[in-house]
Amino acid sequence: MKVFYVEGWVIFGAFLVDWIFGDPKKYHPVIVIGKLIEKIEVFLRNRKLNSRFGGFLLLLSVTKFYGLAGLRLGYGVSHQKLIEKLKNFSQPWNVNTLAQVAGTEIIKHKEFKRKSLDFFKQEKEFLEGFFYKKGIVFYPSVANFYLIEIPKKGVFQYMLERGILIRECSDFYGLNNNFIRVSVKNRDENEAFFKELKKFLRT
Repeated sequence: MKVFYVEGWVIFGAFLVDWIFGDPKKYHPVIVIGKLIEKIEVFLRNRKLNSRFGGFLLLLSVTKFYGLAGLRLGYGVSHQKLIEKLKNFSQPWNVNTLAQVAGTEIIKHKEFKRKSLDFFKQEKEFLEGFFYKKGIVFYPSVANFYLIEIPKKGVFQYMLERGILIRECSDFYGLNNNFIRVSVKNRDENEAFFKELKKFLRT
């Protein structure tokens, strides 16, 4: 599996699985964006992390999904031997009290998690429908954002002046300032973005 951070896509396939797990002499630490926890959990349940995968380390952020920016809470999955080695380098208090309390509470709210995933699914379908209808090039995403290509320059500044913040992507290799990234918001915010984008494309 490989995560493409810019467009939020994941590839599952024999080649990439072999790249990660194929040669026990080659260690491939893997860092995964927290937004993809659901798919990573399914991936791991089908593979036993025995000694063959001693160099495999998966780091997951919990706070991104729950919107708890700043708490820096997450967890790692690896073979027991590697975990024991890493303990020798961990700080005495590597998780603050607030993060511990929040982390203990959020895992109890399974209904919130389910509703959030349903919400994102519904709004992503709404966004994609708009992109298709307007002929806007977008890249499929399993995360809560989309990379889209706008045929005109200046969209970032245009949106900023109207109180809508988007991610301008010209600093990513291979992209220019025609590429932007937009987050999946609630229906009112998504419609406000559509309204201004249509105006921009008409100018």
